[in-house]
Amino acid sequence: MIQFERSNEGISEKCLAEFEQRSGIVLPEQYKNFLRQQNGGRPDIGEFNVPGWGDSIVNSFYGIAVGDSSDVESTIRSLSDVIPSHMIPIGNDPGGNQICVGIEGTSLGKIYFWDHENWDNDSGEENPIQIASSLEEFFTICKP
Repeated sequence: MIQFERSNEGISEKCLAEFEQRSGIVLPEQYKNFLRQQNGGRPDIGEFNVPGWGDSIVNSFYGIAVGDSSDVESTIRSLSDVIPSHMIPIGNDPGGNQICVGIEGTSLGKIYFWDHENWDNDSGEENPIQIASSLEEFFTICKP
C-alpha cells in the first residue's frame, strides 16, 4: 500500500460535484473516495510494474482545485489532445508518463500507464497499458 509523505486536504462533495459539472466527467467512485480523503499528493516511493514496459514509480497524484501543476483539471486540459478520451490523468511518474483512470465503458475505474514518448503509438506497442483493474488494486501492488 502506498504511504504519502505529503497529501492535500480532502475535498468536499460540493467541490467534486462542481468539478464533474464543469468538466462533464463523472469520476469513478474509488477515485472520488481518494479525493475525499487526501485529494492527491506525493507518495513515499510507490514502485509498480508496467507489463511489457518495465518498472516505474509514482511521482505524484493530482488533486482538484490545488492551484498548481498538480491539479487534475489543468492536466486534463493540457493532455486532452494526446490521452484517449475514455480516461483522464490522475498522476505521473518522474519521467512525465501519466497514470490514468478509465472514466467510461469497459475502461471505467481501471488504471493505466500512458507513456509520453509513445503517445502517437506509431511503434505498434500498446499505449496506454492497463496496470490494475481498480485504484484500490493499484495501491495494493505499489511497493514502498
